[in-house]
Amino acid sequence: MDDWKKRLDDLFQKKAAYEQKLVEDRQRAATAHAQQFSLVAALFDSTINPAFEAVRSELMKHGSEPNIVLAHPSARAGSRLASAIEIDEGLTRFGYEIYALISPTGYSLNTRAQIDNYETARHDLTQSLLPNTISKGDIINDVVDRYVKAIIPQV
Repeated sequence: MDDWKKRLDDLFQKKAAYEQKLVEDRQRAATAHAQQFSLVAALFDSTINPAFEAVRSELMKHGSEPNIVLAHPSARAGSRLASAIEIDEGLTRFGYEIYALISPTGYSLNTRAQIDNYETARHDLTQSLLPNTISKGDIINDVVDRYVKAIIPQV
C-alpha cells in the first residue's frame, strides 16, 4: 500500500476512535447528570418542598396568603431546580427561594431572599449557600428568621 493511503487509513481510524470516545464521554456525563438530578429532586421532594408547605400552612393560620411554587416532577430537566415562597404583607413583599445548580459532578444548594418595601421602593437581595445536608427544620427556621427581619420594621 502506498504511504499516503496508509496515512489516510490511520487518520480515519483515529478519527473514528476519537468520535466513539466523545460519544461515550457524553453518555457518561449525561448519566452522571441524571443521577445528580435524581438526588436533588429527591431532596426537594423529601425536605425542601415540605418545609415551604409547612411555612405556608402556618402563615395561612395567621391570615397571610403566601404563594408557593414548588419544584414539580414535570419540570425536572436541565441544570436548575427551584422552589419558592412569596408573602405579600401590604407594604412589604417577602420572597424566599431555594435553588439547586446541578452538574454531572455534583450540585450546590442556594437561597435567595428578596424584600420589597413599597413605600421606599427599597429592594434588598441576599443570597447564601446551603449545605447539601440541610434539614426541613433548618429551612423553616431560615425562612422564618428572614421573614421576621423583613416584617419587623412594619410591626
